[in-house]
Amino acid sequence: MLSQSRQTLEDKAGNTWQVIFFKEIKNEKTPTINLRLVGFPGAIAFAHPQDLKIKIRSGMTLTAQDIFAEQSPSPNVGQYDFSKIVKRLESNSFWELELPLVERTVELRIPYFVIEEWQTIAATDSN
Repeated sequence: MLSQSRQTLEDKAGNTWQVIFFKEIKNEKTPTINLRLVGFPGAIAFAHPQDLKIKIRSGMTLTAQDIFAEQSPSPNVGQYDFSKIVKRLESNSFWELELPLVERTVELRIPYFVIEEWQTIAATDSN
């Protein structure tokens, strides 16, 4: 079973990102919950292995582990494990994701209504 949310969002520099949050359950195993970020090919390259930093509010930053630490399908794609942190995430405000790119760090703001959609997906039962 695969449940997902797809959004197209702009970072502070005006770059467009495909933001895909998904929960996948295979063969009745423990579900995986991941966030995939896709930037424009040739313009964006993720630094691997680097964790994703998530600023939830002032004084609270969480990290999500880099899934593509060994090998990414493409330099412009990053994917991060949200399974361990999804229950700690708050939706009463926006989040700031710090995207670890090769040449710089980029901040991407995630609006509260997108976060609420992600929480719904994470809470979805496999039945």
